[in-house]
Amino acid sequence: MNVDKNWFETIKHKEDLYVIREKLSEIDPRFQSEYTNLFLLLDTKAALLIDTGAGLYPLKPLIDDLIGNRELLVINTHCHWDHVRSNHDVEEIHIHEIEKQSILRPTNITNLRDSSKDIVKRYEQCDFSLPPASSVKSIKEGDRIDL
Repeated sequence: MNVDKNWFETIKHKEDLYVIREKLSEIDPRFQSEYTNLFLLLDTKAALLIDTGAGLYPLKPLIDDLIGNRELLVINTHCHWDHVRSNHDVEEIHIHEIEKQSILRPTNITNLRDSSKDIVKRYEQCDFSLPPASSVKSIKEGDRIDL
């Protein structure tokens, strides 16, 4: 998959916080949200990525550039396709225990075939089925992530 550097909008919100946006309305205008937002928090030795996005273009090279030699931890806020599509590109995903099974199996996104946007044709490469995460750890209310 080719990288389109214009697809991701990266906003440095603070010294240790980036907001990475994908324009959801450019994938399918039927969605009520304009953007899917991903968040990247940096500490001295580790980085925390919150969600992995819609997966139209590789996210990992962008993240690697931003985090340098820090260890990467990834959390999904929930299992909607536009938040988990690039899960398979990272070693391990953390998600609430209730949604763990959802990201361990392929996700059907054939509903996007009806989009009026040509960019969804990129999903034909995976037959509109999102690959599962390779390794998933459950989290629950009260758990703490130490960066």
